[in-house]
Amino acid sequence: MATGAAIAGTALTAGGQIFGGLGAKKQSKRQARALRQQAAFQRERAQLERELGEFDVLQQSRAFDKLMGRQRLATAASGIKLEGSPMLLLEESLRDKEETIENIRTLAESRARALEFGADQLGQQAKDTLRAGKNALIGSIFSATGAGLQGFGAYRNAKQGSKASQPKKLKK
Repeated sequence: MATGAAIAGTALTAGGQIFGGLGAKKQSKRQARALRQQAAFQRERAQLERELGEFDVLQQSRAFDKLMGRQRLATAASGIKLEGSPMLLLEESLRDKEETIENIRTLAESRARALEFGADQLGQQAKDTLRAGKNALIGSIFSATGAGLQGFGAYRNAKQGSKASQPKKLKK
C-alpha cells in the first residue's frame, strides 16, 4: 500500500513539474507576442516621426519663402537695388532656412532611430522570453524524469527490503 502511494506521489510530482513547464512556455509565448506588437508599434511611430519631420520641413520652407518674398518686395518697393546690404539680408534668410530645415530633419531622424532602437530591443526581449519558456519546459521534463527515477529507486528499494524481511525457506 505504501509503495502504491509512493508511486502515485512520484507520478503527481512529475506531472506537476511538466504541467508547470508547459504553463511557463505558454506564458512566454503570450509575452513574446505582446513584445512583438509593441516593437511593431514603435516602428510605425518611427515612420510617423520621419513623415512629421518632412511635413515640418515643408511648413518651415514655405514660411521662409514667404519671408524672403516680402523682403524682396519691400526692397523693390523702396527703390533699392538687390545688392549690398539688402542682398546680404536675403542670403542670411536663405542660410537660416537651410539650417532650420537641416535641424528639423536631423531631429526627426534622431527620434525615429531612437524608436527603432527601442523596437529592436523589444524584438530581442521577445526572443529571449521565448527561449526562457522553452528552457523552463525542458527543465521541467528533466525534473520530472529525475523525480520518476527517484520514485523508481525508492520502489525498488522497498521491494528489495520487503523480500529481505521475509523468512527464508529452508531446503529440505
